[in-house]
Amino acid sequence: MANQPDSPKPEKSFSVIDFLASVKLSTILLLLVAVLATVGTLIPQGPPSHEMIEQWGGGRVNFLSALGLLDVFHSWWFLAVLAALGLNLSVCTLKRFPPLWKLVTAKGAGFIPGRFEKLAQASKFEVDLPEMDPARAESLVTKAVGRTFRRVEVKSDSGGFTFYAESGRWTRLGYMVVHVGFLLVLAGGMAGSIWGWTGHMNVPEGGSNNVVERERKGDSVELPFSLRCDKFSITYYKDEHGHDETPSEYKSNVTVLENGKPVHTADIIVNSPLTYRGLTFYQSNYGKAPPEKVDMVFTDAASDVSVTVSAPMHKRMALPMGQGEFEVTYFESNFSQMGMDLGPIFVAELHRPGKKPEEVLIPANYPGFDKMRKDTVIISAGKYESGYFTGLQVTRDPGVPLVYAGFLFIIAGLVAAFFLSHRQLYGRISSRPRGGMKLTITGTSTKNPYGLQSRLRIVARRVETGSGES
Repeated sequence: MANQPDSPKPEKSFSVIDFLASVKLSTILLLLVAVLATVGTLIPQGPPSHEMIEQWGGGRVNFLSALGLLDVFHSWWFLAVLAALGLNLSVCTLKRFPPLWKLVTAKGAGFIPGRFEKLAQASKFEVDLPEMDPARAESLVTKAVGRTFRRVEVKSDSGGFTFYAESGRWTRLGYMVVHVGFLLVLAGGMAGSIWGWTGHMNVPEGGSNNVVERERKGDSVELPFSLRCDKFSITYYKDEHGHDETPSEYKSNVTVLENGKPVHTADIIVNSPLTYRGLTFYQSNYGKAPPEKVDMVFTDAASDVSVTVSAPMHKRMALPMGQGEFEVTYFESNFSQMGMDLGPIFVAELHRPGKKPEEVLIPANYPGFDKMRKDTVIISAGKYESGYFTGLQVTRDPGVPLVYAGFLFIIAGLVAAFFLSHRQLYGRISSRPRGGMKLTITGTSTKNPYGLQSRLRIVARRVETGSGES
């Protein structure tokens, strides 16, 4: 017989849907997300600080900024990778869900005796029931199996009867629930990255504020309500002499004002923020608030005669020596210059006829600091009263509810996938030629086969001893 030519093998088609649903694509995208997230963790994110520019160099910082590596988690390419991963997961889920749903919702799909006989890993028991009649055997089996399995079906025939039971078919949906959870987490992360923001606001003790300076966009946003700091308190660690050392806790007692009326009061502590109308306020820092006025001491450099003037903040006044005007424009509670801590400092502007305005630094703790200007007038700061302000970090992340819901789905799906199982039981009670009945019981489980084997042994024992009736 002549050899027949081999028939051509059908070409395996690979559609776009198959590509989008492939596990290889999922693996590549997950690795890419992990690499980008690692880069975003190792490189400081946000506007470059002076320390970063000094350490890394301006050119390198500008290069990283141009690549978007200083704002990885808001960059378009990082969001594009997340979107691709979400698409891959969505297509994979939609492709596999219909047949799985059909399997889970099918009626009587497992009542096929031949299928159990071919199962290699099925647990099987045979028990002789020499003194038992068919009606009592059926009653015992139904009650014993019903204790473990929610659904029990019994079919009678001429030689006896068969029974089928199963439980946990829905657990096959576990990994689908995990997929949905990951999609929710991805959606929440993208929503927070696109529409969320982080900012900062200072609220003076006894005062209120409703303006947040946003970090990434560099602009300010006005809140539809105000936050008033009723009291700010600091607790210090004590040194060996009982003196205050470093702060151990600082707390802000704040009141939310809607249209000027108090609606909510809370304490904001580190790790215990306030959440109101989708915004979360974290205790971030604190400092000395600008005073309303300060005693400025003007000393004539030639005669060494001093005059003290009470100077309100942000109000231009005439110099006591009649050489122009000055205005205290700024106060900072802790100022550093060229690595030197100058402590609280005032900034003033001198306005003299025919000259450009001159900015003057006036450290409160260094009365002779202004001598370095070598001007005819030496300015120093005298007494002033300054309270605290509380510094609050403000975040808005509309994706947080989605992320929380996603984690709940993931936990539920993992529990169903790893700790619960789909168990099926098939059995038959048949008449023996010499009298009595014979029980054959077989079962299979998607997980923990030894547990099912133990359960089948208990069922068989209950039927054999008649304890299934109790």
